[in-house]
Amino acid sequence: MDWIDSEGRAEPLATPATRQVRLPRRLSWQLEP
Repeated sequence: MDWIDSEGRAEPLATPATRQVRLPRRLSWQLEP
């Protein structure tokens, strides 16, 4: 999930498709070990 930074926020260039996959920072650990 490269478009999600360490704080779980999607990058500005995120597309509508990636926004659907965007999760809160508390769930980002599941995507980024």
